[in-house]
Amino acid sequence: MDERPAESGASGAGAPRVRFRTVDADLVGLRCQGCGQSVDFGATVGQCLICGSVHHARCWDEAGHCRSYECSSGRMQTPAGGVARIGADELQRAAPLPPSRPIAVYPRGVHIGSPPPTAPDRRVWSKAALICGIASVFVFGLVTGFAAVALGIVGLLREGRTSRSRAYAASGIALGTIGVAAWIVLISYVAARFMPQGGMVPTDLDLASGIDETALEAMSPAIAGALRANVVITIEDLLHGSLGSGVVLAMRDGATLIVTNRHVVDSDYSERTTSSDPPEGDVMIRFIDGVEAVGRTVWVAPAGIDLAVVRTAGKSLAARPARIRASGPAPIGDPIFAVGNPHGLGWTFTEGTLSQHRTWTVNGVGVPIVQTSAAVNPGNSGGGLYTRDGELIGINSMTADHRVAEGLGFAIGLDVLRRNAPEWLRDEIGSNAEEPKP
Repeated sequence: MDERPAESGASGAGAPRVRFRTVDADLVGLRCQGCGQSVDFGATVGQCLICGSVHHARCWDEAGHCRSYECSSGRMQTPAGGVARIGADELQRAAPLPPSRPIAVYPRGVHIGSPPPTAPDRRVWSKAALICGIASVFVFGLVTGFAAVALGIVGLLREGRTSRSRAYAASGIALGTIGVAAWIVLISYVAARFMPQGGMVPTDLDLASGIDETALEAMSPAIAGALRANVVITIEDLLHGSLGSGVVLAMRDGATLIVTNRHVVDSDYSERTTSSDPPEGDVMIRFIDGVEAVGRTVWVAPAGIDLAVVRTAGKSLAARPARIRASGPAPIGDPIFAVGNPHGLGWTFTEGTLSQHRTWTVNGVGVPIVQTSAAVNPGNSGGGLYTRDGELIGINSMTADHRVAEGLGFAIGLDVLRRNAPEWLRDEIGSNAEEPKP
C-alpha cells in the first residue's frame, strides 16, 4: 500500500478525497478515469473515496481531482470569458458512458462492483459414481454397482473436462463393474450349493425316513444287512450344504466308525487336493432307525483319494456293520447292488452288474475303481457297492452325466481303503472281512 497522504477536496474542510494504493486482484482490469488505460497489477493508483474510481497516480497529480463522470459532471470548466461550445464532430465521436458500479467494502479493501461469483462444484456426478462404486463392494452390488456405472458415464459426458473428474468417474465405473461381477459370482456359488439339482423328486416325502424292523426281517439277509449298514450324512456351514451316504465299518466300545467319500464331509475337497488333514466341523449322522448323532472326521485318504472315515458316539440298535469281502476282486458280469441316499431318498436299493475294473489316476496315484451299471445318483456318494451276497466291495463315488450317458457308475475299490488306512483302521476292517463264497 502506498503511504502517500490522502488529499482534501472541497466537499468539506479536511475531508479526504483520494487514497493511494497498490493495484491488487480487486482492481485489476479497471481503467484509469484520466487516460483511459487499464491499471496494471502492482501499480500505484489513486482511488476516489467519493465514487470509487481509480486513476494512475500521475493522472491524479496532473488533474488534482477525480475525473470520473460522477465527480466532474457538475463542475465542468468553461473557457475564460466565454461559453463552452460542442461541435458536430464532437457529438459524432461521443459514446455513452458505462453504468456506474456499486462500491462494496470487503476485508481486503474497497472493491468496485460485485464480488466474483464462486464457481459451483462441477464434479457432482463423478463423485456420486465413485461413492456408489465403493459401496458396491460391500453393499448389494447388483444395485449399487450398476448405479456406479451409470453415474460414471454421465460424469464423463458432463464433467469430463478436468482430469480429476475423469478419474472419479473412471474409478466409479471400474469399482461398480467389479462389484457387479463379484456379487454375481457369490450368488451363483451360493445357489449352486443350496439349490437342489434336478427338481423331479417329490418335495412332500420324508426323504430320510428309514425302514421298520418288520420290513427288514422280510428281506433277504444280504440286502437287509447292507441297508442296516447305510447311514445318511449331512454337513452344513455358512456357504455350503452337503448330503451323502456312509457305510458302518465297526461298532465297538460305544463308538461307530463310518466310511464315506471325502467330498461328502469336506467342502474344500477337489481332485487337486493333496492334504491328508481331516476337515474340522461336525458331521450329522442318521441311522436306519432314525437315531441321529454328531460325528467328526478322523481320517482321510492320502494323495487326495476320495475316502474318509467318521467317528461318532451315537448308538443305534438297528444298525449293523457291513460285511466286507476279504480279498480278491469280484468277477466281471456278476450281479451287484448299491445302497445309498440319492437326492435324499434314504436307504435306496438299486441293482445292476459289475461292468469292469478300471484305474482312476488322482494326483499321479493310480486308484482301482469298479464300474457298474447300478443306478448311482447325487446322494449315493459314500454309500456301499455290494456283491449279490451282501459283501461290501466298494464305496460309490461318482457317476457319468446322465444327460449324455446311462448306466455308468463308479465306486472306489475297498482294497484302496485297506492299503492306505492306518493300522487301527485296518484292524477294524479285518474284523468284519469275510472270505468270498465259492
